[in-house]
Amino acid sequence: MARFLVLLAIVWLAWVAWRGWQRKRMSSAAKNPSRATPSATRLVVPCAYCRLHVPTEEALHHGRHAFCCQDHRQRFQENQGKRDQ
Repeated sequence: MARFLVLLAIVWLAWVAWRGWQRKRMSSAAKNPSRATPSATRLVVPCAYCRLHVPTEEALHHGRHAFCCQDHRQRFQENQGKRDQ
């Protein structure tokens, strides 16, 4: 019976410590929201030419296609012209 009580006390102490750690982590995240989500949800789109994923605000758009650089946009447009012939 004593072993059971010791085990129960250890589990309870671990739970209390974990809750304290969680609260500390949440309060520090609330104080510094930029660090709360290090991978802030940024929308990314694949380059229509090479399939590299780039953030939407950095992508070059042409119609419904997005590109990672001007060169890939030009190459894609050249290939589109060849397919249409």
